[in-house]
Amino acid sequence: MSLGMDKVSGYIERLGAPVRNTGTNLVFYCPFHNDSRTPNMYVQIEGDWAGTFKCFACGRGGGIREFLEGLESIGFDGPSHRNVGLIEVPSPPPPRPCGITHEQDLFPESMIEWLYNRGIRVADALRYKLGYALYDNRYSAVAISYDEHYKLRFYEPDAKVKWLLYPGYNNKDLYIPDPGAFQVANFVLLCEGELDAVRANIVGFVTASLPNGVGGWLYAWGPPFEGKRVAICLDADEPGRRASESIFASLAGLTPGPASVGIVSLPELNGPGTDLTDVLNHPDYGEEAVRSLIGGVV
Repeated sequence: MSLGMDKVSGYIERLGAPVRNTGTNLVFYCPFHNDSRTPNMYVQIEGDWAGTFKCFACGRGGGIREFLEGLESIGFDGPSHRNVGLIEVPSPPPPRPCGITHEQDLFPESMIEWLYNRGIRVADALRYKLGYALYDNRYSAVAISYDEHYKLRFYEPDAKVKWLLYPGYNNKDLYIPDPGAFQVANFVLLCEGELDAVRANIVGFVTASLPNGVGGWLYAWGPPFEGKRVAICLDADEPGRRASESIFASLAGLTPGPASVGIVSLPELNGPGTDLTDVLNHPDYGEEAVRSLIGGVV
């Protein structure tokens, strides 16, 4: 283990949770949700993705900087990533090379086909500023644009992680595919992932999505929903249900707040983990079924 990651390990140990070193990962209980039964948080310390973390229960993930900022956001009483005192976690290394293009002619067939299977055509990708990224000169991803950075969604079967922030900024804002429509909308569908929000926006829903999946809800994200009817539509699994309840409580407690808030329970089409895109693309469900599910809660 490098000196830097050894210091990160020491910082993690201050959480009071046991840390298991597998040789490739540090494994411990996730501090961002009630992870009291099985340790689900992995910080990779060796290999291509060294310096990234992922909780396989709540979905939170990213770089070491995001991990330390996340601890600050939940009120962990410890040093920040900028001044970590005795543990002295260094700044993260420069990001690995990543070429990103928004030119249609440079989109590989593999990405076009993957997006198409999710109901997103090339014209839609261009409309929503989705790009193609080649990370570290070998890993292909869909590049989702935020103001200062990208969220990379890796789609090839051999990808070692599902997504990564580039060049490493923490996601502090909701992802809103159509900000103009959101501003004047009376109803908003709140999704778990950016591409779910894009897919639903394509068929006419005004949408927003959690920038970090179910990895955490910030109180600051609530006020933009003031006066709106909000349907929370996260994935059909236990992390999605827990996050939905947490977001519902946060939004319902705002004064002033949304006009109404409801939780949409998606059907489990292929077992746990069904997302909004799965339901919209399913021949027996689709847009009208989603509208019916929404109508029953808000």
